[in-house]
Amino acid sequence: MKKNWKKMVALTLCLSMATGCQNAKETKVDNIFDKKTEVETEIAEKKTDAKKSGNQTVLDIKANYASSELYEYAEPVYNVPKDYVFEYTDVPEGFWDAGVVETFAVFTDPDFKDIGKVSINIDDDYSDRTIKISPTLAFDLVNGESESAQDGTWGAKSKFYLVQYVSLEDGSKLDKPIVTVFTIKNEMQTSTLTQSVGTDGVYSLSWTAVDGADSYDVYYYDMDYARLQYTTDKTVCNYYDFQSAKDRPNSESAFDKGKLMSMNTTLMTGSGYFVVAKKADGTLSPMSNIVDIDDIANQIPVRHDFYFENNYTIHNVLDLPAYVTVEMLDGSLAEYPIDYRDKEIVFYPAGGGYIQPSIVGLNISMSSIRFDGMDENTFRAQMSELTDRQDEISGKSGGVTPTIDIPYVPGNDVDDNGTSDNKDDEKYTEDGEPETDTKEDVTEKDTEKSTDKETEEVTKENVTEKTTEKTTEKTTDKETEKDTKEDESQSASSKDNTKDTSSTNSSIQMNHDFKITANNALSEWLAVNMLNHEEKISLSEFNEASDSDYLLDAYLEAYNQNPLIGIIDDVRLDYANNDLLISYVLDADATDKMQEDSLAKAKEISDSIIKDGMSDYEKEIAINDYLCENAAYNDKILEAISDEGTIDDNVVYEYPNSFTPYGILCENVGVCESYAEAFLLIAQECGLEAIIETGKMQNVNHEWNRVKLDGGWYMLDVTNNDSDMIKNMYVNLPDDVASLYVQKSTEAYMDNVASEYTSEGMDYEYYNVNGLYSEDKTKVADILANELTKGGDSIVVRTASDLTQDDVDGIISDALTKANIESCKYMYAQDMIYVKLN
Repeated sequence: MKKNWKKMVALTLCLSMATGCQNAKETKVDNIFDKKTEVETEIAEKKTDAKKSGNQTVLDIKANYASSELYEYAEPVYNVPKDYVFEYTDVPEGFWDAGVVETFAVFTDPDFKDIGKVSINIDDDYSDRTIKISPTLAFDLVNGESESAQDGTWGAKSKFYLVQYVSLEDGSKLDKPIVTVFTIKNEMQTSTLTQSVGTDGVYSLSWTAVDGADSYDVYYYDMDYARLQYTTDKTVCNYYDFQSAKDRPNSESAFDKGKLMSMNTTLMTGSGYFVVAKKADGTLSPMSNIVDIDDIANQIPVRHDFYFENNYTIHNVLDLPAYVTVEMLDGSLAEYPIDYRDKEIVFYPAGGGYIQPSIVGLNISMSSIRFDGMDENTFRAQMSELTDRQDEISGKSGGVTPTIDIPYVPGNDVDDNGTSDNKDDEKYTEDGEPETDTKEDVTEKDTEKSTDKETEEVTKENVTEKTTEKTTEKTTDKETEKDTKEDESQSASSKDNTKDTSSTNSSIQMNHDFKITANNALSEWLAVNMLNHEEKISLSEFNEASDSDYLLDAYLEAYNQNPLIGIIDDVRLDYANNDLLISYVLDADATDKMQEDSLAKAKEISDSIIKDGMSDYEKEIAINDYLCENAAYNDKILEAISDEGTIDDNVVYEYPNSFTPYGILCENVGVCESYAEAFLLIAQECGLEAIIETGKMQNVNHEWNRVKLDGGWYMLDVTNNDSDMIKNMYVNLPDDVASLYVQKSTEAYMDNVASEYTSEGMDYEYYNVNGLYSEDKTKVADILANELTKGGDSIVVRTASDLTQDDVDGIISDALTKANIESCKYMYAQDMIYVKLN
């Protein structure tokens, strides 16, 4: 999965559209869904010269998205009193004459839906032309449950959205409603909550610590109703904790996880959780953000298929099932490999026996699988084939997770105009960076760096100096040119790390001619800066960044869809100075080399394998096959995956290139994100539209591509197409088939466009295109028979995913008869039949 490193301590963050081959000197920006109107296109064309120069300005970027943005964001209002009243004075006569009914509304969710609407009182006083907005019924917490309070405060929640729908000048409807984010100040800080699913399939919560808190109450939340679920002095808990508290409140003993027939069963879609910090005297913090279980319900395993067949007559150990179907919390189905390694096997004196397998990565116990048809000696002699198959079909995935510290709301030291009450927070070094000893205070960071190496990476002065010296063009005398460029562009460049509140058109000189993918102005601005290895990104011209949810969404899209950014170690938000602070694993020079070499190699590969007249499908297969033939997965990284599905810090430093497109493109070795990013860069060179998608494969973080063919976006997993047993199993799978193998998240692109990336039908599926797919058993037998007569030692066909063992036995028997072949070995895994001649 995308360069996600270490355990998240804040909201979970986690598309890129490939473009046609462009002039090597042109920086191109692609809106994912091509929402530009004719006016926008005209604006963009007028800016061609500016883009070719490599200079990006905020005004240029915002102009590209002028008509696609749905809302206009006003300056945020932070840390107001709990009884704060919004007041608009001297409202013009025209507004009153219009007789407007609904001028304002207040919400607690960024989607501005009725379910998150807050009951407010709007006092329209025509006599002095004043509008006042105050809370009426507010969500509150009493004795561990919720109720509506009428105490004149905004209640227990800490962040709100005031939306203005009409002009206060004349009462006319605004084309873009105006959103003001406001937060409530409280005696205690507000925690930031994250939900996740571990590699063991267990649902977990983690949150940031609050100074002065003695314990934390975890609440179940459903439709504005809350119930106390669990209390702890830690900052983590999981599904087993919930069950222990419910069933054995006085017991600290853990569940016998090996005997569970199901897991996560008490979780419910349509609900979520939040956390409240508590002092011993009963003082409560405001509510944290509410995590929505629906966001990851497709990744939460519940139980295996009740109809799983467990009686087999076998001729070879490969006749035993390879997968078991697992039901997820949202009702979707996923296929998990069955673990046979080192399991108990019992043989009966009369023949046959049973084996007690388990499910790879899950604590859900399985019924024993009974078999007959093989004696003990033959069975044991073939056991290596069973475990080799298990290793082959276990997905190659794994990812790294950066520390992401973007608090749900600012700390109490940030006043209502966004500046810090703590003057020490505003100290800077001569280079313009916040001083090292105060950076953590500025961003309200609740956890410290875990290694000296990480601290060193954040504070290296030479990284900032190297970054500041970057320019677009390279010459033989680099240093001379860098000095000249810096003098010429310093006043307009956002590389000046000191805060410049007077700037209304920040700009940045690009290091390379990147093809940038983004879906809104903020996402593009973040991508531009991160591609340039900027360590401090000003958000002062993006009021929408005051909503941490929106900021996280934009950050994830920028980071995931622009693979040449490199590996990010740490992301922090400085509310006081309105900056996003980034630290990278690679230094500026190493990143620059990675970018230059990766771009050159992607072009070289495209030029060598893409021929004139190729269809999009042919281009896709050419790139996929090239990567499968010339690259390999870095297996050493698989050994470093933690229980949370993340990668050990030291491994990232030991094999940094394996987490960038450079690894697969230039060193021919990498992990899933390197495969997906390499594919994307080559696709961009040859005009094939593609994006990156992230999620889970068998509970481990994973990354793959989607490719656009005839209007549909099909799943492509180059990492796992590179298989010795079943090649190209994951080429152009539609959503209903892909969901059996990977559980996607929406962390790689903006939430509001997630529904656009869909596909259906098997028209472009690899085996179907090659005449090796049918769900009709007779036709499958005919396909196998035809392939068997052609020679070769193995054949793979794709068929239905719900065949019984008897169905498969019948297909194989029929195929052998038609091909006049005596015997073979075969395997049915998921919806693939693999046949190997003896």
